[in-house]
Amino acid sequence: MDKKWTPWIISAIAIITVILFSGAVFFLTRPSPLPHLTSTPRPSSVPTQKPTPTPSPTRTPLPTKTPFPAGSIWSVTKIINDAYHNEGFSYDVATFTNIETGQTLEAHCAEPQRPSPTLGTHYRLNEVGVLIPIHENIRYPLQRFIVLSH
Repeated sequence: MDKKWTPWIISAIAIITVILFSGAVFFLTRPSPLPHLTSTPRPSSVPTQKPTPTPSPTRTPLPTKTPFPAGSIWSVTKIINDAYHNEGFSYDVATFTNIETGQTLEAHCAEPQRPSPTLGTHYRLNEVGVLIPIHENIRYPLQRFIVLSH
């Protein structure tokens, strides 16, 4: 082997050794991404008792049929916070205007834990009287609204 290549080969071997050593140190000292699995005895019989349902933090009244046509598009024109009270819970109330006919309706939010829409947000009315946003962010879905019957 030519002597002019010897320092390069030794340098390459040294660099590869340092890279492998630092990688080994990293993998040996980092926390495990999985919890330590322990062996637990499995029950010999399957329990027959049904699980208890978890209560919901809010109770939403069920929607009812509305006199407005399903599939129509409505725009949010006004929102009043905590304007509707039912069985000890408070709900936001929004006024919607039909973009085709100009009719208005009021509806209370069905899912208060979700963010409120901005004015002008478009909703579609379904067959059971629930207004569902047409466009929304998947990570932060907007409130649904139930039409109030007056």
